[in-house]
Amino acid sequence: MPFEKLYIELTDACNLNCVMCYRHNWPDLGGHMSHEMLEKIIGELGDNPSLKEIVLGGIGEPTVHPAFKEILPRLDGYRVTVTTNGTTLDEDMSELFVRHVDRLVVSVDGSASVYDRIRGFEYFELLKNLQGMDAVKRRHRSHTPQLQIQMVVSKDNQKDIPAVIEMASNLGASELILSNMIPVTLEDAEKILYTQFDNREIYNYFQGIRPLAFRKGLELRITESRVKTDRVCRFVDYEAMVVNSLGEVTPCYRLMHSGEEVVFNRLKKIEKAVYGRVMEKTLLELWEDPHYVTFRNMVKGNRYPSCMDCDLVEGCDFVRSTAADCHGNTPSCADCLWSRNIIYCV
Repeated sequence: MPFEKLYIELTDACNLNCVMCYRHNWPDLGGHMSHEMLEKIIGELGDNPSLKEIVLGGIGEPTVHPAFKEILPRLDGYRVTVTTNGTTLDEDMSELFVRHVDRLVVSVDGSASVYDRIRGFEYFELLKNLQGMDAVKRRHRSHTPQLQIQMVVSKDNQKDIPAVIEMASNLGASELILSNMIPVTLEDAEKILYTQFDNREIYNYFQGIRPLAFRKGLELRITESRVKTDRVCRFVDYEAMVVNSLGEVTPCYRLMHSGEEVVFNRLKKIEKAVYGRVMEKTLLELWEDPHYVTFRNMVKGNRYPSCMDCDLVEGCDFVRSTAADCHGNTPSCADCLWSRNIIYCV
Protein backbone atom coordinates (compact mmCIF):
# COMPACT_ATOMS: atom_id res chain seq x y z
CA MET A 1 0.00 0.00 0.00
CA PRO A 2 1.37 3.48 -0.87
CA PHE A 3 1.83 6.02 1.92
CA GLU A 4 -1.28 7.82 3.19
CA LYS A 5 0.40 10.65 5.07
CA LEU A 6 3.37 12.80 4.10
CA TYR A 7 5.43 14.86 6.53
CA ILE A 8 7.44 17.61 4.85
CA GLU A 9 10.07 19.46 6.84
CA LEU A 10 10.26 22.68 4.84
CA THR A 11 13.10 23.91 7.00
CA ASP A 12 15.09 22.93 10.06
CA ALA A 13 15.62 26.62 10.83
CA CYS A 14 13.61 28.36 13.53
CA ASN A 15 13.02 31.95 14.59
CA LEU A 16 13.09 30.94 18.27
CA ASN A 17 15.72 29.29 20.46
CA CYS A 18 13.71 27.32 23.02
CA VAL A 19 15.69 26.11 26.00
CA MET A 20 14.61 22.45 25.72
CA CYS A 21 14.83 22.09 21.92
CA TYR A 22 16.90 19.18 20.65
CA ARG A 23 18.02 21.23 17.66
CA HIS A 24 20.78 22.45 19.99
CA ASN A 25 22.86 19.29 19.52
CA TRP A 26 22.30 18.62 15.81
CA PRO A 27 25.43 18.46 13.65
CA ASP A 28 23.60 18.46 10.29
CA LEU A 29 21.39 21.55 10.11
CA GLY A 30 20.64 22.18 6.45
CA GLY A 31 18.39 25.25 6.45
CA HIS A 32 15.52 25.57 3.99
CA MET A 33 14.39 22.86 1.58
CA SER A 34 15.41 23.91 -1.93
CA HIS A 35 12.98 25.11 -4.60
CA GLU A 36 13.91 22.14 -6.81
CA MET A 37 13.11 19.63 -4.07
CA LEU A 38 9.79 21.26 -3.30
CA GLU A 39 8.75 21.35 -6.94
CA LYS A 40 9.62 17.69 -7.38
CA ILE A 41 7.70 16.63 -4.27
CA ILE A 42 4.59 18.68 -5.10
CA GLY A 43 4.72 17.51 -8.71
CA GLU A 44 4.55 13.87 -7.61
CA LEU A 45 1.70 14.15 -5.09
CA GLY A 46 -0.92 13.28 -7.69
CA ASP A 47 0.85 10.01 -8.51
CA ASN A 48 -0.28 8.56 -5.17
CA PRO A 49 -4.07 8.12 -4.95
CA SER A 50 -3.71 6.85 -1.36
CA LEU A 51 -2.31 10.15 -0.04
CA LYS A 52 -4.79 11.84 2.31
CA GLU A 53 -2.87 14.16 4.62
CA ILE A 54 0.17 16.43 4.36
CA VAL A 55 1.88 17.74 7.50
CA LEU A 56 4.11 20.78 7.16
CA GLY A 57 6.21 20.47 10.27
CA GLY A 58 9.35 18.71 11.33
CA ILE A 59 11.68 20.21 13.88
CA GLY A 60 12.02 23.68 12.33
CA GLU A 61 9.39 26.42 11.99
CA PRO A 62 7.72 25.84 8.59
CA THR A 63 6.35 29.37 8.23
CA VAL A 64 9.85 30.89 7.97
CA HIS A 65 10.48 29.10 4.66
CA PRO A 66 10.57 31.79 1.93
CA ALA A 67 8.05 29.91 -0.23
CA PHE A 68 5.64 28.94 2.55
CA LYS A 69 2.79 31.20 1.43
CA GLU A 70 3.13 29.99 -2.16
CA ILE A 71 3.10 26.32 -1.18
CA LEU A 72 -0.16 26.17 0.78
CA PRO A 73 -2.62 26.84 -2.10
CA ARG A 74 -0.94 24.08 -4.12
CA LEU A 75 -1.85 21.52 -1.46
CA ASP A 76 -5.61 22.03 -1.76
CA GLY A 77 -7.39 18.71 -2.04
CA TYR A 78 -5.45 17.15 0.83
CA ARG A 79 -5.98 17.44 4.55
CA VAL A 80 -3.26 19.93 5.47
CA THR A 81 -1.80 20.21 8.97
CA VAL A 82 0.70 22.90 9.96
CA THR A 83 2.71 22.73 13.19
CA THR A 84 3.97 26.14 14.27
CA ASN A 85 5.11 28.24 17.20
CA GLY A 86 2.55 30.87 16.17
CA THR A 87 4.97 33.79 16.22
CA THR A 88 4.55 34.64 12.51
CA LEU A 89 0.76 34.48 12.62
CA ASP A 90 -0.20 37.93 11.31
CA GLU A 91 -3.48 38.76 9.53
CA ASP A 92 -2.20 37.76 6.08
CA MET A 93 -1.01 34.40 7.41
CA SER A 94 -4.32 33.90 9.21
CA GLU A 95 -6.24 34.53 5.98
CA LEU A 96 -4.05 31.98 4.23
CA PHE A 97 -4.61 29.41 6.96
CA VAL A 98 -8.38 29.86 6.90
CA ARG A 99 -8.45 29.22 3.16
CA HIS A 100 -5.95 26.37 2.89
CA VAL A 101 -5.23 24.67 6.25
CA ASP A 102 -7.41 22.09 7.99
CA ARG A 103 -5.54 21.77 11.27
CA LEU A 104 -3.17 24.16 13.03
CA VAL A 105 -1.07 22.83 15.91
CA VAL A 106 0.49 25.62 17.97
CA SER A 107 3.15 25.08 20.64
CA VAL A 108 2.46 26.86 23.95
CA ASP A 109 4.50 25.81 26.96
CA GLY A 110 2.97 27.82 29.79
CA SER A 111 1.52 31.11 30.95
CA ALA A 112 3.31 34.42 30.47
CA SER A 113 6.42 34.17 32.68
CA VAL A 114 7.14 30.51 31.97
CA TYR A 115 6.45 30.84 28.24
CA ASP A 116 8.70 33.90 27.91
CA ARG A 117 11.55 32.09 29.66
CA ILE A 118 11.25 28.86 27.66
CA ARG A 119 10.55 30.34 24.24
CA GLY A 120 12.29 33.71 24.41
CA PHE A 121 9.20 35.34 22.88
CA GLU A 122 6.49 37.43 24.51
CA TYR A 123 3.47 35.39 25.51
CA PHE A 124 1.06 38.27 24.96
CA GLU A 125 2.32 38.72 21.40
CA LEU A 126 1.52 35.07 20.74
CA LEU A 127 -1.89 35.50 22.36
CA LYS A 128 -2.59 38.50 20.13
CA ASN A 129 -1.64 36.45 17.06
CA LEU A 130 -3.98 33.61 18.02
CA GLN A 131 -6.82 35.98 18.86
CA GLY A 132 -6.30 37.60 15.46
CA MET A 133 -6.64 34.27 13.70
CA ASP A 134 -9.78 33.48 15.68
CA ALA A 135 -11.23 36.81 14.51
CA VAL A 136 -10.43 35.95 10.87
CA LYS A 137 -12.15 32.57 11.27
CA ARG A 138 -15.23 34.26 12.69
CA ARG A 139 -15.28 36.83 9.91
CA HIS A 140 -15.24 34.07 7.31
CA ARG A 141 -17.60 31.89 9.39
CA SER A 142 -15.05 29.14 9.00
CA HIS A 143 -14.48 26.11 11.20
CA THR A 144 -10.98 25.69 9.81
CA PRO A 145 -8.23 25.59 10.63
CA GLN A 146 -9.07 23.45 13.63
CA LEU A 147 -6.84 24.79 16.40
CA GLN A 148 -4.92 22.41 18.63
CA ILE A 149 -2.54 23.57 21.35
CA GLN A 150 0.46 21.39 22.14
CA MET A 151 2.33 21.78 25.41
CA VAL A 152 5.63 20.07 26.20
CA VAL A 153 5.34 19.36 29.92
CA SER A 154 8.08 19.02 32.51
CA LYS A 155 8.68 19.96 36.13
CA ASP A 156 9.40 23.50 34.90
CA ASN A 157 5.86 24.16 33.67
CA GLN A 158 3.67 21.45 35.18
CA LYS A 159 1.77 23.94 37.35
CA ASP A 160 0.89 26.05 34.30
CA ILE A 161 -1.31 23.40 32.69
CA PRO A 162 -4.59 24.85 34.11
CA ALA A 163 -3.67 28.28 32.72
CA VAL A 164 -2.99 26.79 29.28
CA ILE A 165 -6.33 24.95 29.42
CA GLU A 166 -8.04 28.28 30.10
CA MET A 167 -6.18 29.99 27.26
CA ALA A 168 -6.90 27.18 24.79
CA SER A 169 -10.59 27.25 25.66
CA ASN A 170 -10.83 31.03 25.26
CA LEU A 171 -9.28 30.74 21.78
CA GLY A 172 -11.75 28.10 20.66
CA ALA A 173 -9.18 25.31 20.47
CA SER A 174 -10.62 21.84 20.00
CA GLU A 175 -7.84 19.97 21.77
CA LEU A 176 -4.91 20.39 24.13
CA ILE A 177 -2.07 17.91 23.68
CA LEU A 178 0.20 17.36 26.68
CA SER A 179 3.40 15.70 25.50
CA ASN A 180 6.47 14.93 27.59
CA MET A 181 9.89 16.46 27.07
CA ILE A 182 12.74 14.64 25.35
CA PRO A 183 15.82 15.62 27.36
CA VAL A 184 19.05 16.08 25.45
CA THR A 185 21.28 16.52 28.50
CA LEU A 186 21.52 14.71 31.83
CA GLU A 187 20.65 18.00 33.52
CA ASP A 188 17.40 18.26 31.56
CA ALA A 189 16.64 14.62 32.39
CA GLU A 190 16.05 15.70 35.99
CA LYS A 191 12.97 17.64 34.82
CA ILE A 192 10.98 14.83 33.20
CA LEU A 193 7.62 13.81 34.66
CA TYR A 194 7.49 10.22 33.36
CA THR A 195 9.07 7.17 34.99
CA GLN A 196 9.88 3.58 34.05
CA PHE A 197 7.46 2.05 36.52
CA ASP A 198 4.16 2.93 38.18
CA ASN A 199 3.86 6.67 38.74
CA ARG A 200 0.68 7.13 40.75
CA GLU A 201 1.43 10.71 41.81
CA ILE A 202 1.78 12.04 38.25
CA TYR A 203 -1.08 9.86 37.00
CA ASN A 204 -3.42 11.25 39.68
CA TYR A 205 -2.28 14.80 38.91
CA PHE A 206 -3.17 14.47 35.23
CA GLN A 207 -6.47 12.74 36.01
CA GLY A 208 -7.32 15.65 38.28
CA ILE A 209 -6.84 18.05 35.37
CA ARG A 210 -9.26 16.23 33.06
CA PRO A 211 -12.46 17.64 34.65
CA LEU A 212 -11.17 21.19 34.15
CA ALA A 213 -10.70 20.59 30.43
CA PHE A 214 -14.05 18.77 30.21
CA ARG A 215 -15.89 21.73 31.75
CA LYS A 216 -14.27 23.98 29.16
CA GLY A 217 -15.39 21.72 26.30
CA LEU A 218 -11.75 20.97 25.48
CA GLU A 219 -10.51 17.54 24.47
CA LEU A 220 -7.41 16.68 26.48
CA ARG A 221 -4.81 14.30 25.06
CA ILE A 222 -2.33 13.21 27.73
CA THR A 223 0.72 11.09 26.98
CA GLU A 224 1.79 8.25 29.28
CA SER A 225 3.49 8.94 32.60
CA ARG A 226 5.21 5.53 32.74
CA VAL A 227 6.45 2.82 30.39
CA LYS A 228 3.71 0.46 29.23
CA THR A 229 3.94 -2.68 27.13
CA ASP A 230 2.01 -1.39 24.11
CA ARG A 231 4.08 0.10 21.28
CA VAL A 232 2.60 2.02 18.36
CA CYS A 233 4.57 4.09 15.85
CA ARG A 234 2.42 6.95 14.60
CA PHE A 235 4.64 7.14 11.52
CA VAL A 236 5.09 3.53 10.40
CA ASP A 237 1.78 2.14 11.65
CA TYR A 238 -0.08 5.09 10.11
CA GLU A 239 1.56 4.57 6.69
CA ALA A 240 3.44 7.87 6.80
CA MET A 241 6.53 9.01 4.90
CA VAL A 242 8.83 11.70 6.29
CA VAL A 243 11.01 13.98 4.14
CA ASN A 244 13.49 16.21 5.96
CA SER A 245 14.72 19.62 4.82
CA LEU A 246 17.66 18.01 3.00
CA GLY A 247 15.26 16.01 0.83
CA GLU A 248 16.09 12.75 2.60
CA VAL A 249 13.39 10.16 3.25
CA THR A 250 13.46 9.10 6.89
CA PRO A 251 11.08 6.86 8.86
CA CYS A 252 10.10 9.32 11.59
CA TYR A 253 10.88 12.56 13.40
CA ARG A 254 13.19 10.83 15.87
CA LEU A 255 15.48 9.49 13.13
CA MET A 256 15.17 12.56 10.92
CA HIS A 257 18.41 14.15 12.17
CA SER A 258 21.48 12.97 14.04
CA GLY A 259 21.86 14.15 17.62
CA GLU A 260 21.56 12.99 21.21
CA GLU A 261 18.80 12.22 23.69
CA VAL A 262 18.57 10.94 27.24
CA VAL A 263 16.36 7.92 27.95
CA PHE A 264 15.98 7.30 31.68
CA ASN A 265 19.39 8.77 32.50
CA ARG A 266 21.11 6.96 29.63
CA LEU A 267 22.72 9.28 27.08
CA LYS A 268 21.97 7.94 23.60
CA LYS A 269 23.38 8.91 20.22
CA ILE A 270 20.70 9.32 17.56
CA GLU A 271 21.94 8.35 14.11
CA LYS A 272 19.91 9.67 11.21
CA ALA A 273 18.28 6.92 9.13
CA VAL A 274 17.95 7.66 5.41
CA TYR A 275 16.15 5.48 2.86
CA GLY A 276 16.86 7.58 -0.20
CA ARG A 277 16.65 11.12 -1.55
CA VAL A 278 13.78 12.80 -3.36
CA MET A 279 16.07 14.18 -6.08
CA GLU A 280 17.22 10.67 -7.01
CA LYS A 281 13.93 8.70 -7.14
CA THR A 282 10.19 9.29 -7.10
CA LEU A 283 8.33 9.28 -3.79
CA LEU A 284 6.62 6.01 -4.67
CA GLU A 285 9.94 4.41 -5.62
CA LEU A 286 11.42 5.55 -2.32
CA TRP A 287 8.45 4.11 -0.44
CA GLU A 288 9.09 0.72 -2.05
CA ASP A 289 12.82 0.72 -1.28
CA PRO A 290 13.53 -2.84 -0.03
CA HIS A 291 15.40 -1.69 3.08
CA TYR A 292 12.62 0.77 3.94
CA VAL A 293 9.96 -1.93 3.44
CA THR A 294 11.90 -4.34 5.67
CA PHE A 295 12.18 -1.70 8.38
CA ARG A 296 8.46 -0.91 8.29
CA ASN A 297 7.52 -4.58 8.42
CA MET A 298 9.80 -5.05 11.43
CA VAL A 299 8.07 -2.18 13.27
CA LYS A 300 4.55 -3.25 12.31
CA GLY A 301 5.26 -6.81 13.40
CA ASN A 302 6.74 -5.60 16.70
CA ARG A 303 9.82 -7.69 15.91
CA TYR A 304 12.30 -5.63 17.89
CA PRO A 305 13.47 -5.71 21.53
CA SER A 306 12.50 -3.39 24.36
CA CYS A 307 15.43 -1.71 26.09
CA MET A 308 13.42 0.23 28.67
CA ASP A 309 12.29 -2.83 30.61
CA CYS A 310 15.26 -5.12 29.90
CA ASP A 311 17.20 -6.44 32.91
CA LEU A 312 20.49 -6.15 30.98
CA VAL A 313 20.11 -2.54 29.91
CA GLU A 314 22.75 -1.09 32.24
CA GLY A 315 25.49 -3.34 30.85
CA CYS A 316 24.48 -3.27 27.19
CA ASP A 317 26.35 -1.33 24.52
CA PHE A 318 23.43 -1.39 22.07
CA VAL A 319 21.58 1.22 24.13
CA ARG A 320 24.30 3.78 23.47
CA SER A 321 22.99 4.58 19.97
CA THR A 322 20.21 3.90 17.49
CA ALA A 323 22.63 2.21 15.06
CA ALA A 324 21.40 -1.34 15.79
CA ASP A 325 19.65 -3.46 18.39
CA CYS A 326 20.45 -6.86 19.89
CA HIS A 327 18.22 -8.59 17.32
CA GLY A 328 20.31 -7.22 14.47
CA ASN A 329 17.75 -4.62 13.37
CA THR A 330 19.06 -1.35 12.05
CA PRO A 331 18.19 1.34 12.90
CA SER A 332 17.05 0.55 16.42
CA CYS A 333 13.60 1.51 17.71
CA ALA A 334 14.03 -0.48 20.93
CA ASP A 335 14.43 2.58 23.15
CA CYS A 336 11.88 4.86 21.46
CA LEU A 337 9.82 7.06 23.78
CA TRP A 338 7.51 8.03 20.91
CA SER A 339 6.32 4.45 20.36
CA ARG A 340 5.42 4.20 24.07
CA ASN A 341 3.19 7.28 23.76
CA ILE A 342 5.41 9.18 26.17
CA ILE A 343 6.20 11.63 23.37
CA TYR A 344 3.39 12.57 20.97
CA CYS A 345 3.58 13.60 17.33
CA VAL A 346 0.62 14.86 15.29
